Amino acid sequence: MTRILVPVDGSEAALNALRHAAGRAKESKAEIHVLHVEPPPVYQEARLYAMREDIKKIHDDARRRLLKAADEALAAEGVPHTAHLAEGEIATAIAHFAEAQKMDEIVMGTRGTARSRAGWCTSRRCR
Repeated sequence: MTRILVPVDGSEAALNALRHAAGRAKESKAEIHVLHVEPPPVYQEARLYAMREDIKKIHDDARRRLLKAADEALAAEGVPHTAHLAEGEIATAIAHFAEAQKMDEIVMGTRGTARSRAGWCTSRRCR
């Protein structure tokens, strides 16, 4: 069975990639794995984490909402899937996950949220 990885960041491009992957999965009976990667905090954020523990909860809730949105989109298409969370440098985390989980394809948008720089990530992975 083909295994398709779809990295998501909450952007419209990621949602479009998810829809495209859902169509491919329906045609080929592939299994979809949705991955959200939380990039390392910048210095300012790290300082806030140290001062306010509730910031971590806010980030965790946002990640769960993001994966829930992907879950709802795929459920509406009737496509079974598994959701995953990772932390680290986005391109590296996606590549490591794909290799470790033996993914056959990666379907992702070319433009993500400004914070995640997914467009950069896409071009880097394609080289």
